[in-house]
This record gives sequence, C-alpha cells and structure tokens, in this order.
Amino acid sequence: MKTIIRNKIFYLGFIVGVAIVSISNYTSYAHNVCSAGLDDCGWSFGFPFPMYSVGGFVSYKDINWLGLIADILFTLTISHYLSLLFKFVAFKISSRQNTINTG
Repeated sequence: MKTIIRNKIFYLGFIVGVAIVSISNYTSYAHNVCSAGLDDCGWSFGFPFPMYSVGGFVSYKDINWLGLIADILFTLTISHYLSLLFKFVAFKISSRQNTINTG
C-alpha cells in the first residue's frame, strides 16, 4: 500500500512540474503584445528557451525546433526532480509518523 501511495505522490509531483512549466510558457505567450500601428513588431515566446517567433516586415512565423526540444527536456528534468522531491518529503513524513506511533 505504501508503494502505491509513493507512486501516486511521484506522479503528482511530475504533473505539478509539467503544469508549472506549461503555465510559464502560456504566461510567456500571453505577455507578447504588438501595437496595431507598428509594422516591424517581432516577438517570440517560450520558457526558458524561445520556441516560436513571429514578426518583421516579411511576417515570418518560425518554430524554433532546438528551443522546443530544449523546453521539452527542461520540462521532463524539472518534473522528474520535483517528483523525487515530493517522494522524498512523503517518505520523511511517513517515517516520522512511524517513529511517533512506535515510540
């Protein structure tokens, strides 16, 4: 039963990490504002690496594949470490409760 709970906590930590990075990427996208009268307005978004660019006189739209791959790897790494942290904290809490109950 304890391993099931620890696995759920691990998955919860992973989902929280993905959600944090996804919200950061959305915030990066939402803060890109161009003035209506400005012809040479270029912007990009992505956290922590830019993964999409738009703008210029030529009106280019470009997916930065290296930035996208780096963002995916960053998300997986942060989520993995956050899930390990969640699992570690849950282990410490459960071991502390066991020592209180037995002591």
